[in-house]
Amino acid sequence: VPTPVPTPAPTPASTPDTFCAGGTLAGSTDWQQYGSSGIYVDVDTSVCGFTEVPVYVTSMGGTSSHWMSTGSSEIYSPTATGFRIYVKLEGITAALANERGYYINWVADRGGDVASTGSCSGSSSAWQR
Repeated sequence: VPTPVPTPAPTPASTPDTFCAGGTLAGSTDWQQYGSSGIYVDVDTSVCGFTEVPVYVTSMGGTSSHWMSTGSSEIYSPTATGFRIYVKLEGITAALANERGYYINWVADRGGDVASTGSCSGSSSAWQR
C-alpha cells in the first residue's frame, strides 16, 4: 500500500480563488476524543484566505474500517477559516484513528448559492435543468 506524501500548503493569494482544497495528514491528524465511540477534528482552512464562509465538502480516508464510520461528511461550525468534523465508530479513539491513518479531505467553494450555481469539469453531459 503506497504511503501518501503530504504536499505543502499553498501560499494564500491576495485575492482568494473560488475553489480551495486540502486535507489533514494521514496518521498525524489532531483527532480529539468525543465520548466512547466518537472523535472530532477542527480543520484549518485559513490557507484559502476566504473572508466569508465557503461551502465545504469533505470525505475521510484511511487504511482500515473507515467505511463503517458515520459523520465524516457532516460539517459543524463552519467559518471562513475552518470547520469541525465528528466521526462516530464503535470503539474508536484518537490514537486508533491515527494508527489507521484516518484523515479528512476537503474542498471549499466561495462561489455563492449552491442551489443556483455550479461547476462542471470534463466532457459535457446530457443533463438538463
